[in-house]
Amino acid sequence: MIPKLFNLINRHWSVVCYLFFGGLTTLVNWIVYYGLLLLGVNAELANALAFLAGVIFAFCTERKTAFESDSKGKDLANEAWKFLGTRIVVWLVEQGLLRIGLRALHINKYIIKIPLAVVSAVLNWFIGRLVVFRKRRTK
Repeated sequence: MIPKLFNLINRHWSVVCYLFFGGLTTLVNWIVYYGLLLLGVNAELANALAFLAGVIFAFCTERKTAFESDSKGKDLANEAWKFLGTRIVVWLVEQGLLRIGLRALHINKYIIKIPLAVVSAVLNWFIGRLVVFRKRRTK
């Protein structure tokens, strides 16, 4: 049983890393978001600042572990810009859903972050794999 579990983890190591560091990224995001709410900051601004903190943390941790990137120099800068750009797109989706949840559906500003985190994580995984860190074919 244990060897099978280790084999499964080993085969899907990048997913395990994404879930671990993605979980930590979500934690960073939530700490900033809820901390700012406690300080009286508006939910949409708090979400924007939490997003920025999360993106910086995610890029630093996920690029090498979950997405197995070893880029340097110009390629690293290119990845960073793509990462930021795609995360902004996901953040815009999140902001739109946040606005709908808060204003149209009247969902509590503390509860709304939970489903938004799931939507963001799934979108970020696919975009990260397919756009930002896709494996380049060698000639």
